[in-house]
Amino acid sequence: MVAALTSKVDLQNIYGRETIDPIARLKKDASSEKLLRYWEDMISVSIDANSGIVTVKARAFSAGDAQKILKEVVTASEAVVNDVNNRIWRDVIVTAQTNLDNAKNQLQNTREELLSARNQTGILSVEGASTIITNLISSVQKERIGLQQKYDALLGAVSADAPQMKVLKREIDSKQKQLDQLNSQIAGQNKSEQNLADVSVDMSQRELEQSLAEQQFATSMKTLEQVQFVSKQQLLYLDTFLAPDLPDDAEYPKRALWIGGVFAATLLIWGAVVGALTNVRSRLV
Repeated sequence: MVAALTSKVDLQNIYGRETIDPIARLKKDASSEKLLRYWEDMISVSIDANSGIVTVKARAFSAGDAQKILKEVVTASEAVVNDVNNRIWRDVIVTAQTNLDNAKNQLQNTREELLSARNQTGILSVEGASTIITNLISSVQKERIGLQQKYDALLGAVSADAPQMKVLKREIDSKQKQLDQLNSQIAGQNKSEQNLADVSVDMSQRELEQSLAEQQFATSMKTLEQVQFVSKQQLLYLDTFLAPDLPDDAEYPKRALWIGGVFAATLLIWGAVVGALTNVRSRLV
């Protein structure tokens, strides 16, 4: 508090001007440690454990100086409270921004992985590729059936070893081989080659990861916007129940008490001296 008030209040002028009693005033060459000890003698602070109310009392050599000091103490305390409030929100905003950056990077990574998988397989959409292959299977299956029917119809009149029957047989086998290849592209037992079922599982997993990353990014963005909006509000306040007031009467010096104390001390010293002299005189006699 002393450091906070140094730039706003001339403590040396308030407590060390020449019109003040030399014994009570602050020395001109007082170090920072002596200034702090002097401050602790002039300022008292108490805290109510039940209510948490802090009471600050300031002593000075004029009512205006005491009020001025207390006003500056309240202002400095409010600055500290506001700084704590701002630091809390800064930390919250930094955390929200960090989460948003992490979500953004995660979303970018999942999109790049999905794009890379599509480029490697040459399949943009599993559903579209499945539809195309299914249509091809239907078309080839239809052609194979037509050739097989033609082969069966000719088989009753033409020998199976006839050239035209061999050509039909080769065409039927070719269509069957083509069907087997198309079926294996959808789902097959050959694990050395990736089929559409495997691609579908891999794509579904990557699309799910991308969807989750998009949701996380949207949530982080919304959280940051909410924090930035709420950060304009105060979490901590310094509520001044009693504003620094100008005192009507001076508590010090208590002249009657000091006069009575000096008189009593003087009387005590006088009595001790008289008693000592009487004792010495009685011994000499």
